Amino acid sequence: MLHGILQRFPVAVGLVALTCALLVENRAQAFFHQWRFAEFFSTADGNVQFIELHTTGLSEIFATGVQIRSASTGNVFTFDHNLSGSTANKDLLIATAGFGALPGGVAPDFGTVTNPLPANFFNPAGDTLKLCQSTCTLTNLFDTRTFASVPTDGVFSRIYPSDTTAANSPKNFGGAFGSVNRGDYNANGVVDAGDYVVWRKTLTLPASPAGSGADGDTSGTIDAGDLTVWRSRFTNVLFGAAAGAGQSAGVPEPATLVLFSIGLVLLAQARRRVA
Repeated sequence: MLHGILQRFPVAVGLVALTCALLVENRAQAFFHQWRFAEFFSTADGNVQFIELHTTGLSEIFATGVQIRSASTGNVFTFDHNLSGSTANKDLLIATAGFGALPGGVAPDFGTVTNPLPANFFNPAGDTLKLCQSTCTLTNLFDTRTFASVPTDGVFSRIYPSDTTAANSPKNFGGAFGSVNRGDYNANGVVDAGDYVVWRKTLTLPASPAGSGADGDTSGTIDAGDLTVWRSRFTNVLFGAAAGAGQSAGVPEPATLVLFSIGLVLLAQARRRVA
């Protein structure tokens, strides 16, 4: 009897089969398809990078097998576990190894020792990133973002959907957030003369993981490159304060300001030792 029905209504049977297939596919997509790219951060050498996603959806938990693909580098990151609980107005943090140990870094949701975001995952000079289920076809592409550049000063990142740059603000699924500031070697939230002291005391020592302590250039060793990173950040802080006050004339040279501030810190230390 069933065979006779199938022969009499082949078109209807085909439509039912197609509808079922689409429902299965849509069901699979419905549990992660509302995540969107929200922030991209990279250091100049690409050793420290993070990608942040955001969603307003309630049950976008089935991440396993979903991928982020870089058009420029060809790199592919595959999510290796699902989420749990409500995802309403939540963020996901995917980062390179050791990101959580950096000053201002927070524990990533994806970026553990076993499954880190590879260094230089995306090209900060310009790239297109896609979030998709397995292969990025039209039917399983969840989000795509093309940018001309991402800041590489170690402080600013590119933010979406506003497509602006601002101080980086990594936030994970649990709500923990921070702000990586390369040059903030004493992790007090600002690049100041105290960071120079940390650099000087740890000069030539290894940094584990790379980028921790006074390893501002993420080379894995405290060296002259880290002083360059600190000096550039410190100068930006000083001139940022001057610009905010509307003062442009009579500002000392950056090198003079740096040396003066270092001198004050060293003098204070010397006085403490004498006392």
